[in-house]
Amino acid sequence: MTGSDRMTGRRIAFGAAFLLFLASSLWCAAALSAESGEARAPDWSAALASADKRRGAEIAANGANGGPPCRSCHGPAASRRPGLPRLAGLNAPYVARELFAFANGLRPDDEMRAATASLTPQDMADLGAYYESLRPAATATAPAPGEGARIHIDGVRGVMPCGQCHGVDATGVTDDAPSLAGQEPAYVVKQLGAFAEGARKSRSAMNDIAAKLSDEERAALAQFYASLPPRGAAP
Repeated sequence: MTGSDRMTGRRIAFGAAFLLFLASSLWCAAALSAESGEARAPDWSAALASADKRRGAEIAANGANGGPPCRSCHGPAASRRPGLPRLAGLNAPYVARELFAFANGLRPDDEMRAATASLTPQDMADLGAYYESLRPAATATAPAPGEGARIHIDGVRGVMPCGQCHGVDATGVTDDAPSLAGQEPAYVVKQLGAFAEGARKSRSAMNDIAAKLSDEERAALAQFYASLPPRGAAP
């Protein structure tokens, strides 16, 4: 065997070892991912397909499995309250998945983790169907112009426009991008801060986006969203 042949053989052996190492690393990453709360999420398609908004209304009013009623904090209409999110009109898949995130620590909030601990995935889907069915109050006026509107439409410093996922009118495009129109501004600021700090992990794409925004820009976005009419708002 020539020196060249030996060198070629070593390269082939090294390449095979590297591929084996890479495959092993990818397998480990997949295994770790499978241990995450998101990977253990239930089959939402089945739960949402059988969701019962009437049962969701009952849970919201009276609680479930010994847990507290949602309306004790969010109110009977689940509309805007200082520091709390508007739930009325949010799409069912988003609500169900976020309740699951609270219950499993992907969204760190001691009060909400305690409030959701007793809920089954079907309870969460039922609540999602109920809140989606509610017509939010028309609390907004004319859209507020300025920095928030510009960031939403055009983006800023390499951050893609928020409207690309949340819709031009901020009423949401996908199940992972909720309606922000008419949302409570202090709540939006708080959540953008949680994303920026990495405390909220249930929507990983938002961590990098929020981290690139200044405090002033987050506040401007929150005021812009608060000025927009919610989707399906009552006249």
